[in-house]
Amino acid sequence: MSTPRRFDVVVVGAGSTGAAAASMLAARGRRVALVERRRLDVAGARWINDIPPWLFDEAGVARPEPPERRCACVPITMLDRAGTPRVELERPMWGIDMRALGDRLRGDAERQGVELFAQARLLELEHHGSEGRPVALEIEQGDRRTRLEAALFVDASGLAGELRVRSRALARRCLPVERGDLVSAAQQVCSIADRAGARAFLARHGDRDGVLTWSGVGGGFSTLGVRVELDADEVELLTGVEATHAELDGPSLLQAFKRKNPWVGAVVFGGASMIPVRRPYDRLAAPGLALVGDAACQTFPGHGSGVGSGLLAARMLERATASRDDPGAASSMADYQARFHRERGGVHAAYDVIRRLAGSLGEDDVDRLLTSGLVTPATTSAALLQRMPTLGPRLVAEIARAAVDVPALAVRFAAAGPRMLAAERAYAVHPGGVDDRALGGWARRAAWLAGHAVDPHP
Repeated sequence: MSTPRRFDVVVVGAGSTGAAAASMLAARGRRVALVERRRLDVAGARWINDIPPWLFDEAGVARPEPPERRCACVPITMLDRAGTPRVELERPMWGIDMRALGDRLRGDAERQGVELFAQARLLELEHHGSEGRPVALEIEQGDRRTRLEAALFVDASGLAGELRVRSRALARRCLPVERGDLVSAAQQVCSIADRAGARAFLARHGDRDGVLTWSGVGGGFSTLGVRVELDADEVELLTGVEATHAELDGPSLLQAFKRKNPWVGAVVFGGASMIPVRRPYDRLAAPGLALVGDAACQTFPGHGSGVGSGLLAARMLERATASRDDPGAASSMADYQARFHRERGGVHAAYDVIRRLAGSLGEDDVDRLLTSGLVTPATTSAALLQRMPTLGPRLVAEIARAAVDVPALAVRFAAAGPRMLAAERAYAVHPGGVDDRALGGWARRAAWLAGHAVDPHP
């Protein structure tokens, strides 16, 4: 027998996005339950994530302070395979300790009266009628079962989409992410075992401060980032590799770097994960159910960071439901879906165009791209900020000069530019509302303009 409990909202997943959503909804006076499959002290990401500070402001979340914020904006240097610096700029993001951010947001949720259900296994998502909205979620904690009833269920469970895959309305419209739209990522903070070795590594790369980044390692959508902090006796390592790569993944790339650089010592903390880097799902909600964060594919395709987007989606959900007695009403869910697509979906879809193009490049292509000057500090900074680049006359002239040396690559990237703009504009005119026919027509037009496959629609 299960014990019935009644809430206004049930949020599944107590990482940064889920904890933020639970706290924001509870601050509106909602009775909220937050469900997590792990212990709360190990919930969510356990590594360093780079987040533009403006996203905290936009989401209404207080900016992190040290030690939660490990660094503010630091220099970043992109190198070619020979180790020659090709693009240098100040990284417009902050390095955030996700362990501390998650703890802060879960603490905020508890202070707002959110009830937490940890180490809970999800059983059945009960629906009303054959095509109806979810009305209850059965969970199991040890030998105890609880039936959580609510007007709104929020899936913040990450790539697994624990509620999404159980939903009668969304499972058939939001299919599992294909391997070509996944990145295998790994991040570690390690001690420095040999300071002389660390200094020698920095000397080989011009004693540059900040982050050293190699792109296209092994070809395609892949990266290796290294930040040596001699004062703290630590080094931060970050890798990401498109999941379709035949011989490489994020953890193996990270370990290969450590084998070649024995001055890197023991792991202090970190983790690895598969990250969705496709554009957001066309459908982010259905009556009684909203997807946020990785469960909605709201990770930024340009570089695979989803924390800021998840916080912003949580705030949009809170605002979309704020004035309604029934937070899971069809109109509330349509409002949330339209808000995200109109404000952020276009930028994500635009950078998905570039991400898919980058995934088609070999190592030599990536090297030529960097050495030619087609990749500029301005366009790189815009991508890191998760904003569209501003193509003024000076930047256009700079890119045009670089294009002369690599005409074939220039043509491919020139063709991507109009697709990016078309994608951004298509999402800005998302129709909103609950009309399936109108939503399906919009999705097909947006897919055609951006050159991606459309999600299933009725």
